[in-house]
Amino acid sequence: PPLEVGSESIFEQGFSFGEAASSQSVSFEAGQQWTAELSGEDTGWCNISPAKGTSGKATIMVSVGKNETGKARRPRG
Repeated sequence: PPLEVGSESIFEQGFSFGEAASSQSVSFEAGQQWTAELSGEDTGWCNISPAKGTSGKATIMVSVGKNETGKARRPRG
């Protein structure tokens, strides 16, 4: 089923990471099963855990590897 209007608003601001490897978490409440995935050409440097869950309260961790290139990296969730 499609997301309800406003349900994705917690993710609209995105995450901001520096050059070093690091992680950030976000907590939310879902009214149904959910899946988090990345899209883009090269997303191997970014990981979401867990990538799916059931309805209720959840926390996901977004982890990134060190940016070796110095170029901006922007996967899409």
